[in-house]
Amino acid sequence: MALMRINWFNIWFGDGSDTAKYPEHYTYPACTAAMRTLKGYLAELEQCRPVVDVAVWHGWEGVMAVNTQEWTFGLKNFQLFGSEALARRSIAFDFVDSELLKDARVENARLVTRLESYKILVMPYAMALPEQVWQICQDFAAAGGTVVFLGPPPAFTIEGRDIAAEFAACAGMKPINFNDFQQSVFSNCKLS
Repeated sequence: MALMRINWFNIWFGDGSDTAKYPEHYTYPACTAAMRTLKGYLAELEQCRPVVDVAVWHGWEGVMAVNTQEWTFGLKNFQLFGSEALARRSIAFDFVDSELLKDARVENARLVTRLESYKILVMPYAMALPEQVWQICQDFAAAGGTVVFLGPPPAFTIEGRDIAAEFAACAGMKPINFNDFQQSVFSNCKLS
């Protein structure tokens, strides 16, 4: 993504009202032609692939736990501007979802997924996350990998287990109540 200066891709073809309706939509021929061209370029570049050391979790579970406009907007902005910042600095990264992380394993202080292996895992807005994802974060950090949490601190798994104290212990800090965290953010980060 950094190599091609791509920081967001949210167009797909389907039957929903917010999608380009395949195959009648006017963008379909142009999109498929562009994808064929891109496939050719990627085949030529296969031996020149960048080493990707950074994975950025793209999971809605975290922000949906809060389910407010401010935090949802914050996550979207992080995904847009954070990925743009990495791309502008030519730092190769991949978005990884919860399914990729659930199947991941840790080998030699690297997080190995079906996509790639990584030295750094960024977990934005992970207030809630799947139990298996939380476990892989702990295993990866314990093995010497770098896990960076941004936004509200993890509070519970989507299965309902409270992990606030566990997260605080891993991070070497006191547990933070979400309401206190939110009040601090809103009082210190005003646009006016």
